[in-house]
Amino acid sequence: MPPAWITVPLHHACGCSYGQDPLLPRVVLTSPDQNAHLRLDPDPDGQWWTLHHAPAPA
Repeated sequence: MPPAWITVPLHHACGCSYGQDPLLPRVVLTSPDQNAHLRLDPDPDGQWWTLHHAPAPA
């Protein structure tokens, strides 16, 4: 499955912002409330996708 099947809908429909270095093959999406971060970092020996979520401060 191409990564764009996940990253494009999150960016367009959910308002996630993306940050990436054009010299590196990774994508980082951040939710509008800054609580969730989805990272695609191709690694032949490890996991490619990582999702971190932190609750909003009380």
